[in-house]
Amino acid sequence: MAVRAQNDRSRTNDKDRLSRADTGMPDRFLNFVNDEWGLYDTSVKQSASLLLTVSGGIDSVVLAHLCAQTGLNFSMAHVNFGLRGAESDGDEAFVRELGVRYAKPVHVTQFDTEAEASHAGESIQMAARRLRYSWFALLQQQYGFTYIATAHHQNDVLETTLLNLARGTGIAGLRGLPKQNGQIIRPLWFATRAQIEAYALQEGLTWREDSSNRDDKYLRNQIRHHVVPGLEAVNANFWGTFLRTIDRLRATETIIDDELAKSWKWVTDSSSSAQIVIDKAKLGTLLEPTFRLAEWLRPYGFVYEQVVSLVSCLQAEPGQCFKTTTHELWHQKHSLVLVPKKTVFTDTYRWESWPAGKIDIAGLGILEFSVTEFAKGLEFTEDQHVVSMDVSRLSGEVVIRPWQAGDRFQPIGMRGQKLVSDFLSGQKVPLHERHNVHVLIVGGVIIWVIGYRISDMVKLKPDARKVLIIRLLP
Repeated sequence: MAVRAQNDRSRTNDKDRLSRADTGMPDRFLNFVNDEWGLYDTSVKQSASLLLTVSGGIDSVVLAHLCAQTGLNFSMAHVNFGLRGAESDGDEAFVRELGVRYAKPVHVTQFDTEAEASHAGESIQMAARRLRYSWFALLQQQYGFTYIATAHHQNDVLETTLLNLARGTGIAGLRGLPKQNGQIIRPLWFATRAQIEAYALQEGLTWREDSSNRDDKYLRNQIRHHVVPGLEAVNANFWGTFLRTIDRLRATETIIDDELAKSWKWVTDSSSSAQIVIDKAKLGTLLEPTFRLAEWLRPYGFVYEQVVSLVSCLQAEPGQCFKTTTHELWHQKHSLVLVPKKTVFTDTYRWESWPAGKIDIAGLGILEFSVTEFAKGLEFTEDQHVVSMDVSRLSGEVVIRPWQAGDRFQPIGMRGQKLVSDFLSGQKVPLHERHNVHVLIVGGVIIWVIGYRISDMVKLKPDARKVLIIRLLP
């Protein structure tokens, strides 16, 4: 049910602390949103519109109240996750009533969050976050809201910092929640939970209580109920100290980001849109290469532990590949090559005799087969995409498949055989391009590393009668 602050003993048993808290909330709110986003500037206020994400809890209720009191243009959005039965439905009804009270539109949606989480293979908390922010973004696009506003405050910033610290993080994680993240803004970022509670008490506001907020099985709740009070106890001016620390971390991150951008530009060659090449020699001259690589590669899905393993391999023989869901990083002799992850094709194609016409080979392209009479002057060409072979010297099953470790063939002009892997190395074929190299096999013998070299066994000779011509089409 909705509760009043003065009747909510679960919120706090220390009413003296609430009464001493700063309750000059409207002025502080106006100063903050105007300094950060100019929302109280007359010209901006008329055109800016906010989408408030309102759960029905005390924080979002206070945010809606402050926006209404100060005349900002806003609508509300509420997600019913269906996780707490009648309690979730009661939250939805409460937010709808709040919209009536402030004469503001309320957008509501419902999700089967447990089913969505199960389908995506993620936790319920992660699924809920993904679902709500995707929906908020759709509403913003549909209705043209200037910003999406959430009710996160200083305690949320601290709890996020401590959560990230417990799980392992960099400087960005130590900053917790920023005031703005893209189109998402946090107008209550300046306030503590105690100040929000004091304001709700002063204004006689009602709100909904989420029973899960009292359950210590969630790590955030453990931090909220046990760690934060301890920090407040050891430093009477803890929140002032914390905000100064956050500001210093923000400044540090800005300086580091600038240095990372400069050094990234220096060590990389990104002239090709298909790949980014990181010079190993240049990387080795930089301070803290592991940290730099971790920061550079984070947008591509790499985690710090992967980068530590990667750096430990740099002095070893090349050939390792590190992968994320979207990218691959290949360790080569002089460089690291970052490429989008490609599909590896493993299909094998078989024919009892030579196919005719055009054949589409997955991961390779289209091969066009034709047979013609041998004519004087028709010789083997160095064109990698058009090859001519003496068909009379070919018999047996025709197979096309990706090359495999241990494959051997006799490149034209050579007397002995060579490993396909050594041939590709000699041709300086990048590691990340080798996985979809295919071979053409006749009678169990490799006669063409497709797109690179035919076998000496099938080269044209003056006594040839029939010539097989194969074209690799783009």
